[in-house]
Amino acid sequence: AYAKEGPGQNLKASEYFKKAIHLAVGNPEFLLWDSYADYLGIAFTPDIKPEKYQEGIAVIIRKLEKARELSYGDTYKKTKPYILYFLACFYLKSKEAFAAKQILEECLTLKPESKIKILAKKSGRISISME
Repeated sequence: AYAKEGPGQNLKASEYFKKAIHLAVGNPEFLLWDSYADYLGIAFTPDIKPEKYQEGIAVIIRKLEKARELSYGDTYKKTKPYILYFLACFYLKSKEAFAAKQILEECLTLKPESKIKILAKKSGRISISME
């Protein structure tokens, strides 16, 4: 909905994800996409105050932590690396580099050969930026 409608419609995208979450309780994929829609909402809000931005990041982290809890098991093993990757990114945005590093390390220990894991192995390092 965001890409089709433009930045003013990001709340509508978030509403759709919330409806989907209620229809499929326990599906971490919907929480992942809802978190992304929430981020679009705060990232493209003109003149957002730093406190409001950080509050939005905290909400996203809580959603991604819930998705992380729900992603254990074989059903969502392809989704889990993405959840962990984005969770680490949002911890970095909240200036919690240690938490981000631990989550990225967990991401690298996953058994499935996801694109994220392959790219991380190829680079031989994980670069963490606070910007």
